[in-house]
Amino acid sequence: MKYFRKITNIILFFLLIVFSSVSAQCSDLYSAQNINRENLAPSLYIQARDIQALFAVYEQPGILDGMTILRFSSYYDLTGGTEVHIQNLNAALLRRNDMKIIQMYITVREDNEDIQQIKIGRGTLVKAPVLSWLKTRGIETVQASSAGGMLYSMGKKVLKKLKVTDILKYWLQTTRFMPILTRLPMSGQFYHETGRTSNYTGVKEKIQQVLDSQQVDFVMIHTIGASESGIIIEAAKARGIPVLVQNHLDNTVFNDVAARSRLKNVTAVGGVSQRNVPSFLQAVFSYLGNGIDTKFFSRDASGIIPKKFDKPVVFLPGRIDPNKGHLDLVEIAYDLHIEGIDVKVVFAGRADNLDFCEEIKSLAKKYGIADNVIFAGELTQKELRDYYFSSDVVVLPSQSEGIPRVLLEAQAMEVPVIAYDVGGVSDAIGSGKTGYIVPVNNKGLFARSLKRVLQDNDLSTEMGKAGKDFVENNFSLSALASRHEKFYITKHAVSINRWLQQSL
Repeated sequence: MKYFRKITNIILFFLLIVFSSVSAQCSDLYSAQNINRENLAPSLYIQARDIQALFAVYEQPGILDGMTILRFSSYYDLTGGTEVHIQNLNAALLRRNDMKIIQMYITVREDNEDIQQIKIGRGTLVKAPVLSWLKTRGIETVQASSAGGMLYSMGKKVLKKLKVTDILKYWLQTTRFMPILTRLPMSGQFYHETGRTSNYTGVKEKIQQVLDSQQVDFVMIHTIGASESGIIIEAAKARGIPVLVQNHLDNTVFNDVAARSRLKNVTAVGGVSQRNVPSFLQAVFSYLGNGIDTKFFSRDASGIIPKKFDKPVVFLPGRIDPNKGHLDLVEIAYDLHIEGIDVKVVFAGRADNLDFCEEIKSLAKKYGIADNVIFAGELTQKELRDYYFSSDVVVLPSQSEGIPRVLLEAQAMEVPVIAYDVGGVSDAIGSGKTGYIVPVNNKGLFARSLKRVLQDNDLSTEMGKAGKDFVENNFSLSALASRHEKFYITKHAVSINRWLQQSL
C-alpha cells in the first residue's frame, strides 16, 4: 500500500504537468486576448501628440489637483512594509498635489471605525477603516467571484489536512492548470465554521457608502487577491468608476484564480517589481517601484545609538512568518557558530503565527544558540531605524517578495544586505556592490556571504556607502510619487481629458 501510494502520486504528478502546460498555453492565449490595452482601458487611447504634450510638463507640481482617489489595501493599520509604503506614497503625493486621498484599510478593532481627515501638504488624507471580522463566533460567509475562486479557497484548506508530497501539492494548488474555472460564474456564497465571523455585509456597505458620498475619480487597489478587493471592484464597476491595481508581492500572484478573475474588471495594472510578470500581462504592466524617506533613514538622523549587543548583529526585519526565512537564518547562524563565529540574530516584526515563533525558538535551542536569537517584537519606524544603525548586516532569506523596502532602508542606513534571489530582490540590491544576492535556499552560500561581510570591515564599509548612493539615486519618495502620477494620468481617461483641457 505504501509503494502504491507513491506510484500513484508520481503518475498524478506527471499527468498534472502535461495538463497544466496545455492549460497554461490556453490560459495565456485567452488572457492575452481579453487583458490587453484596449480591454483594460478602452477609453484611454489618446493621440501621441497629447501624450507628448502631457509628459513635457507632467513633472510640474499639481498635476493631480482637484482629484479624489479611493485607495484600498487589505493590510492592517500597522507598521509592515506595504503599510509604510502606502503611508509614504500618500504623504508624497499630497505634498505635491491639492487632492484628496481616501485611504480605506482593514481593522480588527470594532471601536476603530471612525473616519478621520488629516491635512498633509497641499492635500487631504481621509482615513476610513473597514472592520473585516467580527469577534462573535459563528459561520463565516465568503463571497466567491467564480467557481474557481471557491474551489481554490476550499482546496487550500483541504490540502492542509492531506499527506501529499510538496511537489504534488504545489501542482494541485497552482491555478494555471484550471483557467476555465476563473470564467465560471457562481452566484451565492459558501460557508465554513470559524472562530470569527466575516463582516462581509459591513465591508460592502462601507465601500458603497464611500463611493456614493464622494466624487471618486478612480480606485487604486493594493491587494488584488483579497476578498475585500473583489467587493470594491464590483462596487466601482457598477458605478462606472475605473479601478487601478498595484501589486506589492511577487508578480506570480497574478496567476491565482481570484486575481485573474478580477483583472477582467480593472483599468490598469502595475507593481513594485518588474520581475516574474506573467506573459498575459507583460504588454500592459507598469513598473511603479518602491521608495523610502532617505532623510529619515540616514545615520545622521539616528544620532548616537548605545550598543545593545556584545556580538555582531544580523538583523531580519519582517513579519514572523514561515515565508520570511527565519528558520533558514537560525540554521545559517548555527553553521557560523560551528566555525567559531557567534552572532546575535535579531528578528523584528509582528507575530502572525505564535506556533511558528515557538518552532523558531525550539530550533535555536536544539542548536544551542537560543541565547543568541532575539525577538524584538513590532517596532516603530524610529526603533527600526535604530536597529538598522546597530546592525552589522541586514538579511532577508524570504521565499517570495516584491521589492522589499527593508533592504532599501538598510542600504540607506549604510548597512550591507544579503537576500535570496526572489521576486524583485535583484532590483533592490546592487549585487556584489551593496550586498549579495543568493540563489533561493542555498544556505551554504548565504553563510559564506555573511561570513565574508562580517570579517572584512573594509568591504562592509564600502558596501554601506555604495548602498546609500544606490538608494538615493533610485528609490527616493519624489521618484516614487512621479511614477504614480504618470501611472494615474496615463491610465485614467477622465483625469487625462480634464488635465489636457486645463493645461494645453
